[in-house]
Amino acid sequence: AHCHRQFGWDAFPFVDPPVYVHDWDCADRMTVARVAKGQFDQPPAYWNGSTWGADPAAAANIVPGDRLVNASQMYLLGGKWVAITKVGDWFGTKIEIDVADRPQGPYTNVRTIATPAKCAGCNTYFASVLPYRGGDGSLLIGLSNNVFGALDLSRYHPTFFATPPV
Repeated sequence: AHCHRQFGWDAFPFVDPPVYVHDWDCADRMTVARVAKGQFDQPPAYWNGSTWGADPAAAANIVPGDRLVNASQMYLLGGKWVAITKVGDWFGTKIEIDVADRPQGPYTNVRTIATPAKCAGCNTYFASVLPYRGGDGSLLIGLSNNVFGALDLSRYHPTFFATPPV
């Protein structure tokens, strides 16, 4: 689960006039829950950091650090769980890649990738791992680039790049 209440919640603190973006009370948390295979109609169990339980309020944050995120993407790659997070959403300048042996973690940061904007007034957001690998097994990552609010769609330019395997 990820709280990604993105528009109209709280003012971004560094912009004047204010731009109302994320719900800051939840944008730095990602939790996991599970049900038995094929039993999607059953109540989920939530990972609380040490065991699975019925209380969703006790669910633990599984992404390391204290990050404002643009919905982390989780993948099972080569027997490892990989989380890719565009930290800071539109206003951030890095991607974090974390790995774990289990979907509930613990996750360990293995790589930080700089994501500079492609133009003045532009931003980057929504990093994702593509379902393909480079010839050396590298991860292929897609990243969106645009201006805040997408008022000028002619400035939208996705970026694709490779990073070594994790």
